Amino acid sequence: LAIHCSGSSGMQWAPLANVLGTDASVIAPDLWHHGMSVRAPMSPESLSWRDQVELVCLILDEGEEPVDLIGHSLGGLVATIAAAKRPGKVRSLTLYEPIVLSLVAEEEDLVDNLLPVFERWDAAAPDAWLAGFADYYGEPGSFSALDEGVKSLLRSRAVAMHAEARTVTFDPPDMSELPKIPAAIFYGGETATALQTLACRLAAELGGTSIKVDHAGHMAPLNEGERLAELLANTILSHR
Repeated sequence: LAIHCSGSSGMQWAPLANVLGTDASVIAPDLWHHGMSVRAPMSPESLSWRDQVELVCLILDEGEEPVDLIGHSLGGLVATIAAAKRPGKVRSLTLYEPIVLSLVAEEEDLVDNLLPVFERWDAAAPDAWLAGFADYYGEPGSFSALDEGVKSLLRSRAVAMHAEARTVTFDPPDMSELPKIPAAIFYGGETATALQTLACRLAAELGGTSIKVDHAGHMAPLNEGERLAELLANTILSHR
């Protein structure tokens, strides 16, 4: 069960499904207000990480056998919490830079650094906020480097992305109870130092392993899907 990042859709995991082939079936749902999810029970303005966790838990409840849970960024946070809520339903966690800000917020001043980004918010003209958000988690110029089709897609999801990001940043989940299952946390060698620290710390809290991916940034699962898919697939299969 693969959970995409904010602003994306389940289609981001197509390279992983291709690599796994007949070794595993990949279920990659669209989170609320993303992709083809058009009947969300809440408005995009009120969307929270809690809503996405509840959706993933509903999907887990439908299955009879434990699954390997995969997540990227927000999807990694959602996957971690869902695994804690449904311990008998999840066999392993394989995550790429999950945004569990509470693990490093105090010493890295992450929230303070994000405040100027949120001050840019304008629902009628979201480009400034989208640029700040993408550049913060990626690198300067990340948003401007995107093609117009991708920018247009992000603009259409900006209200939901902003609502999710606010709750992740200012109303973070309680991470005192974490799942005790095999876990591998990947992080990019070119991503922000705070996110690298976060990945390593979460791996330690989970009793799992942290794995550095050279020459990769926060958005590598999108920008370098094929390369990441090979690494993730090998780890997922090793958990079986």
